[in-house]
Amino acid sequence: MPQAKREKDPEVERVLFERGLSELEERIGHSFVRKRLLRQAMTHSSFAMEDGKESYERLEFLGDRVLELAVSDWLFHNRGWDEGQLSKTLAWLVDEESLASAAEGLRLDENVRLGKSFAGRMPTSSVLADAFEALLGALYVDAGFGVASRIVMVHVLMEGDFGPIPDDYFSRSTLEERCRKGGLSAPTFSHQERGPEHEKEFECTVTIDDGPTGKGVGRTKKEAERKASAELLKKLG
Repeated sequence: MPQAKREKDPEVERVLFERGLSELEERIGHSFVRKRLLRQAMTHSSFAMEDGKESYERLEFLGDRVLELAVSDWLFHNRGWDEGQLSKTLAWLVDEESLASAAEGLRLDENVRLGKSFAGRMPTSSVLADAFEALLGALYVDAGFGVASRIVMVHVLMEGDFGPIPDDYFSRSTLEERCRKGGLSAPTFSHQERGPEHEKEFECTVTIDDGPTGKGVGRTKKEAERKASAELLKKLG
């Protein structure tokens, strides 16, 4: 079902939204006792300001903590790594790209209520990641940690089959550290967007003074920045 658009008839809009929430409950395998929590979790601040609703921001705050605890607990009990590797893996698994992917897997883009300022645009990766965390917060309040962590297990940890951290994941921080230690100016990142809203790509160019440049393309700005940084690091040798 495509994302419910803001119709002229508020009742049509409400019915489409509620129908979408019922379908979402089926996808996550949980029927909310307190339906208002799910409505709130799928309400972006742009919509909330226009319609006098409560946005997902408070639930997002809670869901972020639930997410980190669920992932940390699983990693601690299932991976015998040292603290450094555990921390790096946690950071990767709970970042915007990972959560946006989890949100897409649950098709949250079909459910998030957006304000008129979005004018028919699809939710950004940032909005999808925030909505996923808000959903976790709503599940925690409605049914407890076990139900929320089950969603994390399936859609973030991929039942333990999440694979290795990408080689370029820490390339931006590595590049910035190299510049600091080498007495160079901080790298400068510039971005361009291209493609339709539902398949948008970001192109990033990173430069250091008048030296070589690196370029990268990704589904998010952070991914493009990482790839651009990785390319520049290779050129710097």
